[in-house]
Amino acid sequence: MTTVLRVAATISLFASLCWLLWPESLDQIFKEPEPIYVFFGALFAWLIMEIKSAHFEYSSKRKLPEADLEILKRFVVYHRGVLRELLMEHDLGAYIQYRYYQEIHGINHEVETKEISFHNPELARNFAAFAVKLKKFGQFLAQNSTPDLTAGDLHVRLDYKPRGKLPSVAQVGNDLANEAWSALEVFVSSALEKYADARAALPNRQFYHGKAYEDLEDQG
Repeated sequence: MTTVLRVAATISLFASLCWLLWPESLDQIFKEPEPIYVFFGALFAWLIMEIKSAHFEYSSKRKLPEADLEILKRFVVYHRGVLRELLMEHDLGAYIQYRYYQEIHGINHEVETKEISFHNPELARNFAAFAVKLKKFGQFLAQNSTPDLTAGDLHVRLDYKPRGKLPSVAQVGNDLANEAWSALEVFVSSALEKYADARAALPNRQFYHGKAYEDLEDQG
């Protein structure tokens, strides 16, 4: 409908312009001002259509596909909760529930199998930078940690003892966690700056992969 109106306004604009440019005399323009009225009316309608079209195109560019929006919301929640706790706030030399580690491995698996992917090029680029850091962090955790049953639940920590002149395993893990967190910060902050919809109706779910020890017991 918008396209039809734009075409009609453009045709009217040029028709009235032709009518205006070929009067029989200059006095006729003032005696019969209808062409002027038609011209400016068509010009006004054309400008309105162009402004609306530009606004629609701009809005469309800033609107995410529903699939992208849902994944982005999930990582906004991660950023506020699980990944903030593990990557930024937690010292890997201290115990934490194993389900946090499971969540990291689960995210990496979803990325590798393309279950988590973005159609929006900018989101895809920023997320890929984060995914590389998270994969490296996850691989380090897998190679250097074993869950222990503590206080009725599975917990895990990295060795915090110095290794001669080398930093402790926990310190190396903390450094990798900081790198992953910085990449996540860039991804989430830049996305929220452009796509405010990602702040609305956030899911309550915190974990998608991690399970408490009781859950594992129930599954046998």
